[in-house]
Amino acid sequence: MVGYDSGNGVLAAFDIDDSGATTLRWTREQNHACHPLLFPDTGELVTNDHDATRMADAIVVLDIETGEERLRSMRGARCNRSCSGRRLRPRCLLLLVRDRHAGRERV
Repeated sequence: MVGYDSGNGVLAAFDIDDSGATTLRWTREQNHACHPLLFPDTGELVTNDHDATRMADAIVVLDIETGEERLRSMRGARCNRSCSGRRLRPRCLLLLVRDRHAGRERV
């Protein structure tokens, strides 16, 4: 299970055992405020990271098992309001994840 605390800028993953008890798997500081997108076949978790200094977002692909960053692609557009309200086309996310195999970033 993956959860995020957008108020404190934290993403965390937990294991849940048969009794329902949770154990922390990984945690990372990241200003994430939208629903993550999981690709179960590759273990890739697509998230965002808001840079308040530059008022810009990055698309960040994480390894679901470890929380390690696999790819980061800065979005060129600046935010005029809350970035959590911005919508990315699903096709762009798919291209980003697929193109990382070819060693290039494209959004």
